[in-house]
Amino acid sequence: MEYLPISKINTFAFCQRRFFYEYVLHIQDVNYHVLEGRYLHEDVYAEHDEDAAVWVWSDRLGLVGVVDLIEHQAGSPIPVEYKKGRRNHFDGDALQLCAQGICIEEQRNVNVTHGYVYYHATRR
Repeated sequence: MEYLPISKINTFAFCQRRFFYEYVLHIQDVNYHVLEGRYLHEDVYAEHDEDAAVWVWSDRLGLVGVVDLIEHQAGSPIPVEYKKGRRNHFDGDALQLCAQGICIEEQRNVNVTHGYVYYHATRR
């Protein structure tokens, strides 16, 4: 079975045409915004040695991806997704975060009650 990258859930929610180009045709426009996002993620991974850049997957749903950071609160894992820009008006970021939570639940047999999306542009 081919696994769908979790990040492509966000892409699909944002623009189905872009999803088709990136996932089906394997064409991705690498521009300043994409590169800046990659560098910001590398900084996050460097700052947090453990529980950063954690690979997760769901065999049941056929999903695979990287959780930017997993924080722990009262023994419960909390996924944190970092984004370059600011909060937008579509639910792609939340859908991506939920998919990460589902994968963590399936892999670790725990409950993930919430998570966070951190927007670098607004530092919130």
